[in-house]
Amino acid sequence: MSPQQHRFTPNNSIMSRRTSPEPSIIPPPPPVLDSNGLLTGQHDVDNNSQVPILSYRSRPPGEPVKPGIELRILPVGDSITVGFSGRLTFEYSITENIGPTLAQRPNIIILLHAGTNDMNSNSSISTEGNDPADAAARLGSLIDKMVAACPDAVILVALIIGTCDVNHDPNLLSELNDFIPYEANSRWQAGRKVLVADFYNMFPDDKLGADCVHPTDEGYALMGDYWYDFVSQIPTPWIESPVGDDPVRSV
Repeated sequence: MSPQQHRFTPNNSIMSRRTSPEPSIIPPPPPVLDSNGLLTGQHDVDNNSQVPILSYRSRPPGEPVKPGIELRILPVGDSITVGFSGRLTFEYSITENIGPTLAQRPNIIILLHAGTNDMNSNSSISTEGNDPADAAARLGSLIDKMVAACPDAVILVALIIGTCDVNHDPNLLSELNDFIPYEANSRWQAGRKVLVADFYNMFPDDKLGADCVHPTDEGYALMGDYWYDFVSQIPTPWIESPVGDDPVRSV
């Protein structure tokens, strides 16, 4: 399975699946970075522009992501990302269980990769259904919850990686990735520090494990490289001092 090319402007058949019309969105040009790795001209959220979609730029390893800045980073997602059940709204789900973590405000950067299980044809997994527009709307609600709890946080929202699992229709997953920028864009237009990170068009199929959903060890290492690169592209003025004490970790 080779992921389809991401389409930022859905076709009419995709748009007809939404319960309410969306404004026409013109694909933005690729983000332009200056010599320090910052988004040029976008140090403040621009309500007249579209949310940038960041691409992997192969930042060399071993360099500080943001030299001289204390970073607290919160990964949020499904079992691919942090080990939560991947459903966005059911039982031990991301949405229902992220609250206590957000209440501690441990983060200034949130990495969000979620929605894979929502595209599963098995209804015992995709318990809210596997309609891409509905799943994207749930993802948008999760972003809103994060913003309400941590208004100073920067949120990187991933276009999720593909799968080769027979229970995941690649067309539905592609549609979900089409809708994610719309959800991010509405928050961007409202002045929130939200960016989209493109994993979908970058992650290679041969880095998926035996279950065709979760990455191999090499795949996880590659995802880490991607996150590292995307975090380095966050405009430095967006990153504020952490709120609260550092988390206490057991030895």
